[in-house]
Formats: sequence, C-alpha cells, structure tokens
Amino acid sequence: MIAVVESQGKNILISDGGGWNPFTLRVDAAPLNDRRVRQALRLVADRPQMLEILFSGRGTLGNDVFGIWSADYDHSLPQRHQDIDQAKFLLKAAGQEGLTIQLVSSDIGQGTVQAARHFHNPAYIKLYQQAIATVDNSKRQELAHAMQLIDYTDGGYIIPFFPPVIDGYGANVNGLVPSKGGLSLNAYNFKQLWLS
Repeated sequence: MIAVVESQGKNILISDGGGWNPFTLRVDAAPLNDRRVRQALRLVADRPQMLEILFSGRGTLGNDVFGIWSADYDHSLPQRHQDIDQAKFLLKAAGQEGLTIQLVSSDIGQGTVQAARHFHNPAYIKLYQQAIATVDNSKRQELAHAMQLIDYTDGGYIIPFFPPVIDGYGANVNGLVPSKGGLSLNAYNFKQLWLS
C-alpha cells in the first residue's frame, strides 16, 4: 500500500516504532522447553523478507529482545539471520528432527496475521503483482476478483463478520453520517459538524 500511495506522488511519514508483536513460544512445555528448539525456530525466520512483505522494507529488524529504543538495549548482541542448516542441526541435537508445530495467531498488532500466514499460492502472488502494477480500474478489479476467488476457495481466512465502529456523541452534535470506510466520527471530517 505504501508504494501505491507514493506512486501517486503523495507523501508518507514513516517513524521507526518500538512496538513489538512476537511469536510467543511456550517455554514451559515440550518441545519448546528445550532452548535448542527455540534457537532453531529463531534461525528459521527471514527477518528482512518479513519487513519487505509486510511493510515494503520499512521498519527495523528485530533481534528477539524488546525495548530497542531503550537506553539499556544491548545493541552489541549479534543480529540473528536466517540459517536453515544451523536450525536443522539444533533440532537434530535436541532429538526433534522433522518437528511440526502449530502456529496460532490473531490480529493483535500491525502485520501479525500476515507474518503468521503459511498460505502460499504462486498464482495468487502473480495476480497481486499484476494488480498493483495496473492503472486500469476495471482490469485491477478483475484481478482482485480472481484473487478473492482463490482466498474464498483455497485461502486460510475465516472472516465471520466485519465489526461496526461505534461512536458516542452528545445530543447537541449534528452532521454526523455513517462512514463508508468504517472510520470514526464522520471519517474525522469535523468541518461538517456543528453544535446546536
């Protein structure tokens, strides 16, 4: 989405954040109570790829320690990089070759659901790349519909509802109308509001 906005000549303000949305490992139960298994899982993550996919390369690489903007953060810790061979070695040493684990996630923060997805469909990716590259609205809609059909028949989402946005306002506030985009308070268009 960032690239689309920028391609239209618009400005975007991007600030490096210190928030964190971790994959939380159960360290109190096997097999994750073995630190070799946890280290192996940390070596599987392709961190730059995650930033690229989720935020168009924006953001700061994580290193499994929170508080990056704290004065006490230890920047001397070696940055972890994906190392599949070392991960396999650690799993074998822990007696966990061929380990399968269940990943459970929810939309608790920006990018968490996308980062946790295991759905991979080359046709879907090709359609997405075509859709973001086209300026023809009808062609883009056709591509989007093809992607939605893949999501509907083969995707990994269950979306039982789209929740309403519920605002409270005083009886003397006038001019509020439902937002088609789901934004609060007249889509924040306060110029159209008045008090009686």
